[in-house]
Amino acid sequence: MTVADDRLAFEAHKTEMALALGKDEAAFQQSLDTLVTLDRYDYSYLWSFMGVPIIQMPADVMATHLNHFSQASISHALASAGFEVQAVDNTSFPGAFFVVARRAEEADEKTAPASGAADAARKAREICAFWDQASETLKGGAERYARRKVAIYGAGFYGSWIYGRIGQAVDVVAFLDRNENMKGATHFGIPVLPPEELPGEAEALFIGLNPLKARAAIAAQPWLQRAGLDHVWL
Repeated sequence: MTVADDRLAFEAHKTEMALALGKDEAAFQQSLDTLVTLDRYDYSYLWSFMGVPIIQMPADVMATHLNHFSQASISHALASAGFEVQAVDNTSFPGAFFVVARRAEEADEKTAPASGAADAARKAREICAFWDQASETLKGGAERYARRKVAIYGAGFYGSWIYGRIGQAVDVVAFLDRNENMKGATHFGIPVLPPEELPGEAEALFIGLNPLKARAAIAAQPWLQRAGLDHVWL
């Protein structure tokens, strides 16, 4: 079976729509108003599909997922549901799988190979250990800079998570982000600034970037290396 490779067209269309959404201030405000209203009732989900809650927010707010998979677990889940996996691509987009599968004659209830399951379990434990350690690091940073002025680099997933951990203990004066769609915006009521405009009053910079790329990204920006500025890494 030949499957047309339309990933480039898909990515181009997705990028075009994401940029358009980022410029639609009315749509963004409506989404934000909905989330704020739902939060008053401790209700996080916007709707459900087949009984499963669906979380949908503008990318500039935060994105989350209902499930996470390893290659072994997603292959097993599809086989159990009656699909024959044709291909699994885990290289085209970091942290994501592109899967091609077709309906099989019978559902395959066999478990994933032991080696694949063991490897997935090991990686899951490593991920859990990382987030445990990151939580402890942020706890220490929040205690060290309690009620003092700090900034957070990144207004995406990592930066938002950091703010959720330290926001009540420290005085966050700015988020730093190069996202053009966030220029002049606020995040959690805090201004989003270009990294070059790091406020001089900030005593520490909490780094909300993918840890695999964070140190190189920060090292390439001399304005973030000023004397007396402490970097707090995940």
